Order: sequence, then C-alpha cells, then structure tokens
Amino acid sequence: MHRCLLLLALVGTGAEARQDITGNRLVLTGPVGFIQGSDKLKPEAEKVLEAALPYLSDEKTGVTLFRIEGHTSRDEKGGYDQAVTERRALAVALWFVQRGVSCKRLLPVGFGGLVSVGNHGTEEGRKANERIEIAIAKQGQKLVEGKKPELNGKIAKPELCAAAKALAPRE
Repeated sequence: MHRCLLLLALVGTGAEARQDITGNRLVLTGPVGFIQGSDKLKPEAEKVLEAALPYLSDEKTGVTLFRIEGHTSRDEKGGYDQAVTERRALAVALWFVQRGVSCKRLLPVGFGGLVSVGNHGTEEGRKANERIEIAIAKQGQKLVEGKKPELNGKIAKPELCAAAKALAPRE
C-alpha cells in the first residue's frame, strides 16, 4: 500500500496543512458524521472536512477529479441505504463547493453497502462501514483506478455544478 504525506502552504497565512494520503485516498482526520438516517452533517464533521479543504482546493496537486464516496452497512432496506449514501456524498461535495472547491473537480458517488471495511455482524463493524471517503479519481486525464471514475457506485448528482448553483445565495 502506497502512503505519502503532502504539505501544502496555505496562501497568505504562513501556515502549512498536512494531508496524509494512502494509496489514492485522503486520510481524513476523523469520521464524517451525519444525523441518524439523514444527509445532514453533524457539527463535528465540519472540522474533519475543513482539514481536507486545502488539498481539495489546491489545483497544483495535479488531481483533476476527486470521488466523494458514501458508504454504509449492507443494504437490507430495499435501496434505502443506497439512496442515503448518494445523498451524503452529495452533501459533502456541496459543502466543499460552498467553500470554493470547483464543482467540476468533485464526483459524489454512493456505494450503499457494496464496499465493507468492517464486519456487518457487529456494532463496531457497522459503524466502520458507515463512512465518507475521498479518493483521487483522476490525475490529469488519467483515471487512477478502474475503467470509470465512479467505479461500481452510483453517481449521486450528475449535474453537481447546477445543484451547487441552485443552492448559492442570491445577491
């Protein structure tokens, strides 16, 4: 497994942001939590997303597309969990867009319970499976993995830029 650490200078602040990357995934500083059964971010989730914001905003990294992945435990509710992961991935993507990340660089994708990291039979495993991940989908024009940027997930909102524009405050 490839692991590296990127240091980014925060323009005009003299500070540096550290972004740990394992393989093609950003290592988030903690879980991105949502209010139970919804796509509404918990307040503590914003700190986690803020830590990743400098990297997603920096176009000098060469990354042209980030996949915002929503995951959950096994989908036993007839597609409900799939829909929740799509809405959560979209909520995170819109959060980044509202803070200046180009909507063209983000692809919100819901995976439902397709990609487990924990045992579905335990509470700890189910919590591990309920997650948001940020993956590097394209470097320049080259896909990082797979034959399509969404892999085997479902794109939450193909028109992310239009959705972001609709939510933007009017002047």
